[in-house]
Formats: sequence, C-alpha cells, structure tokens
Amino acid sequence: MKDLYRKIKSKVKNFMNIDPFERELIKVQKLPRYTKGEINWSGKMLKYIDANSFAWTYDELFKRHIYRFESNVESPLIIDCGANIGLSIIYFKELYPNARIIAFEPDDQVFDYLDFNIKSFDFDKVELIKKGLWKEETELVFLSEGADGNRIMNNDEKLLLENKKYKKNSIFTTKLSNYIQENVDFLKIDIEGAETDVLLEANDKLHLVSNIFIEYHSFVNQPQRLNEILDILSKKGFKYYMDIPVSLTDQPFLHRGSFLSMDLLVNIYAYRNSD
Repeated sequence: MKDLYRKIKSKVKNFMNIDPFERELIKVQKLPRYTKGEINWSGKMLKYIDANSFAWTYDELFKRHIYRFESNVESPLIIDCGANIGLSIIYFKELYPNARIIAFEPDDQVFDYLDFNIKSFDFDKVELIKKGLWKEETELVFLSEGADGNRIMNNDEKLLLENKKYKKNSIFTTKLSNYIQENVDFLKIDIEGAETDVLLEANDKLHLVSNIFIEYHSFVNQPQRLNEILDILSKKGFKYYMDIPVSLTDQPFLHRGSFLSMDLLVNIYAYRNSD
C-alpha cells in the first residue's frame, strides 16, 4: 500500500512540475473528438473547435516541427492553404515573427475561431481570406465536419450527408495563382482532397516557390492522383520526401482501412535541390 501511495505521489508531483500549458494540453488530449474549448497559451487565449485535432496538430507542429524551414530573408512570404483555427500561423510566427502570411479558410465556423485566435495573438502581416482554393473562381458545395475534415463535396460523397457529423453548405473559391505574384518561401497545402487540382491550376507559378508542404488525400471510390502531384513537383525542379502521418491499415492487401471516406494520407515535403 505504501508503494502504491509513493507511485501516486510521484506521478502527481511530476504532473505539477510540468509547464502549466503542457498540463492543460494533457487534459485536452483526453477529451473526446468534437469537444470545443479554449486554452491559455503564454497569456494569449486560444479557442479550439475540436480537442482531438488541436492536440494532434499541436504535436505535429510544435513537437515534431513538420513545417520547419529555413529562409534567408527577415520577412518570408508564407501562403497557408487550409489554416483551420490558426495553429500553423502561430507556428510560422514563432519561427519568423516578421513573416508575411496569406491564409485561406472557407468554413464559416472554423474561420470565426481562426479570426479570434489571430486577433488574440495580435499578429500583424497576416491576411485571412474566407474562401476555398480551387481550379476556378466559383461557388461549390462544401461538407463541414466540425473539426479538420471539412472539404469540397465530390459526387461520390453524398452518402456522407447521412452522417450526423456533416453539414452541407456552400463556399466561394479563388485560385492560388492569383496570390503567387512574387517569391514564396513556404507554401502549405492542406485542403482535404482539392490539392491536385489547385496545384495544376497554379503550375505556371510554382517556379516562384521555394518550399511546399502538401497533405495528399486519397478517397474511397475515387482515382488516386498522387502521381500527378509528384509529376508536377519533379517538372518544377523540386525534390521531395514523403511520410504517412496516419496508418489506416496494417494489412492493405486484406483490409481497406478508411477514415472520413479517406483511404490514404501522405505528407509531401517538396524543396529545391541544393546541388
């Protein structure tokens, strides 16, 4: 009994010695998906729309630093396609405080959280655009999942509307090429399946971009287009590295794993050959 007491006391002591933000983060990690909340971040209040995706994204960005890049300029230009609630912007601003950032987020509810968080952190040189990115300027049907899986609806996804988590609305879209008018130090594209068409549309401007992060999404019953993205990058002089952030199956020959109708996620890190 005394040993058990010592172990419990030790765990409590270790927990209390952790940075207050980290303690709060541990609590957030235990919350169920789609739980909304807020957290004090170095004296700034940050609101999250989904505890699960907040904890996951925080780990990717601030623990593993998947967006970390080097720039020789004091005020690099960053284009953030799919900013969600703004964790990527916070990361970029910690990395380069004078960075100029253009960020896109089409979902009405998510954009409200994004706008609040950017104002809470009092960032300057950040332009928030409430539009989606697509191959043309138009109005499209959009599926809102309530977290980080919001996306343009394709014809095979009508059944998803039967899932109570999804709501159908419409968004206005713009073209990425309109915003690549000078050298871009970092282009981040995490737009839940629209990435291939958006890259194709902006193809003639990609020579102005130094680094590109793409989260590629493959969908059940849809042709896979990863080869198109890699072909675009290769022809524009990029080398690339890839990893799989989430394993959806351990036996792909036997079991076709999926999540929110996605059957493959791949992180692509594209950079200029230094040779």
